Amino acid sequence: MQLRSIVIFLIFALLPQTGMGQAWTQKAGSVYAKVFYGQSAATEQFTFDGTLRAYADNVDYRPYVEQAAYLYTDIGLTNTVTFFGTIPYKRIRVRDTSFEYQTRAIGSAEVGLSVSLARIAGATGGRNAASISIVSSIPLGYTRNYAPSAGSGQVNVGALLSYGRSFYPAPFYAQFSVGFEHPTSFYDLSVARDCQVGQDLDCVFDSRPEFDDLFLYSAELGLNLGRRILVQGVVGGVWSIEAPDIAFSVYNPFPTRQRYVKAGGGVRIQLPGSVGLSGQIRFTPVGANTIKSTDYFVGLDISFSTRKCCKEKNAEQMKQKEKPESADVPFSKPHQRRY
Repeated sequence: MQLRSIVIFLIFALLPQTGMGQAWTQKAGSVYAKVFYGQSAATEQFTFDGTLRAYADNVDYRPYVEQAAYLYTDIGLTNTVTFFGTIPYKRIRVRDTSFEYQTRAIGSAEVGLSVSLARIAGATGGRNAASISIVSSIPLGYTRNYAPSAGSGQVNVGALLSYGRSFYPAPFYAQFSVGFEHPTSFYDLSVARDCQVGQDLDCVFDSRPEFDDLFLYSAELGLNLGRRILVQGVVGGVWSIEAPDIAFSVYNPFPTRQRYVKAGGGVRIQLPGSVGLSGQIRFTPVGANTIKSTDYFVGLDISFSTRKCCKEKNAEQMKQKEKPESADVPFSKPHQRRY
């Protein structure tokens, strides 16, 4: 098996997935922004039937490494509608016993809108939350047939339903999401490089494959330890509608069907002001047509309001050391957002 022929689309298991939904929407004028760094590494892969094997033959230490810097934000457009978006800059390195391949590029941006369903679902008040999110993954001009590539090259669209509940005054919350992702056949926002397959080692034939639709799911539990520390546990994954049935090979370099589970946890520490420091680790216990990776994330976030009334309210809350004003504004709700 030629390593350069399979690396392009193995990276999808490492992307922060749209399956990590957010039940709570922002208030009008509220802004949440986060910059974070992620690293994912793998020495093994799951084949089409879930069998575990080496990622690259005779390479025992991290033949696959992806490093990325992400900029994420969500902005309350109204009290019920929130815009969110992510832009990643990636460095991907893959090696076998003879060669090493690297790519540096801006990947696909993720943008979407979350609409609160609290009134429809009867989840009024801060303790309960429900939302529907419409999401799109948009390539930002990278070369899709590099080995490795910064993304799949096509536009994806999807939707998520999320429900969350804070158990205030108990210091914990829970939220769950289900949804789907549809990979389109629109590739015009990425480019393909002309290359001689078999001669140019850093590119493969631009086949523009048709990817299968994906079912997305996630669950998250969070626990406040005092007023400044939030601990969370997360599990989520993707499930292609059709079962993977063809293994990676020179003749099938693109895993158009993929299934896996990611599980892990994280912690967020509230710093002075409205700034937070967070970290997260995720593992891949099971999968099919994907890599068995360990993923690390660390980031800084900040929350603020563009409205004068809300600025004054936030300042008063900070004087009270973020003590909730009432049970309708619980501290035990997600701060780590989707990542």
